[in-house]
Amino acid sequence: MVHKLPLSDQALFAARQLILDYATAALSMDSTTAATFEGFDDGQMGSFKVFPSFKHCGLERLEGEWGYTDLDGAGVLITVFSRDGRRISSFDFWRYDFGALLAFPEPSDLILSPFLAERES
Repeated sequence: MVHKLPLSDQALFAARQLILDYATAALSMDSTTAATFEGFDDGQMGSFKVFPSFKHCGLERLEGEWGYTDLDGAGVLITVFSRDGRRISSFDFWRYDFGALLAFPEPSDLILSPFLAERES
């Protein structure tokens, strides 16, 4: 079940770590225990960087995509990026209506992007 926002700093850290662990395992990437997470200035859509992974040089590349439905029925796309191809460096959340995120997902809420599911088969 999704976590209704706003969350305490501790709860948000735990929710982000849970999504990081899930995506890391699903993408068969190296495990990362985040020292910190830093949110993007994205209109409160939920995007965040993963430190220390984000510190690596180089451009980010798309590693995976999932979607889920926010509390009000709006679709949300989560794109996962890596700088080194081994560890996740950021998560880009994008609500289809450009509104602020109402709830942070748990792994059980996520649906693999049809584009990536097709590419993996």
